[in-house]
Amino acid sequence: MTSRSQRGGLPIFKAIRWLVLAILIFVIVSAVRKPASLGAALSPTQISENAKTFEEKLTQMQQAHQQGDAATPAHFSADEINSFIAEASARAPAVPASASGDSAAVKSTQISFQGEEAIIQAVTERYGQDIYITLRGKVGASGGQLTFAPTEFQIGRINLPVSLINPTLQSKLSERGTGANLKLPDFISDLRVENSQLVVQPK
Repeated sequence: MTSRSQRGGLPIFKAIRWLVLAILIFVIVSAVRKPASLGAALSPTQISENAKTFEEKLTQMQQAHQQGDAATPAHFSADEINSFIAEASARAPAVPASASGDSAAVKSTQISFQGEEAIIQAVTERYGQDIYITLRGKVGASGGQLTFAPTEFQIGRINLPVSLINPTLQSKLSERGTGANLKLPDFISDLRVENSQLVVQPK
């Protein structure tokens, strides 16, 4: 014979089960939802002009360094950097995910600056679904390499603890192939985000 406590426990168990299921559904839906865009879309003409400005500023810094002239810090907007990335990506040959050793290749990357932090939003594809990964943090330089210290981590519209991603992120950044890509030109000594712009300090 079923006791009163057992009969009373079944509805509670069912309620908890449905609550857990509802939470899981919410998490999954939130994880695949597109977060707010980091910036307005640029026209092809704007992208071309911004990318040209980005390259001109770097060239001026490099020439000043080669000639031994004193150079002032260069300020780059997010639009200039995103435009340069867009043009460089368009020129680069496509690399299949299997060739890169990663089953989830990055489809696009967008950068924004807020205050003294950089926000990086990458789009990757898993099982035919776009997944948006957003990282906020501090950029800097150490030993001639670009560094990034995350302060916020988000998948879709879900905020997750930075401790979940930081060890893997730092390990990835220190890998031989990745490290070479993060090496700064010899005419740059430091960089930082200030007043929502990237400030590059020449040597």
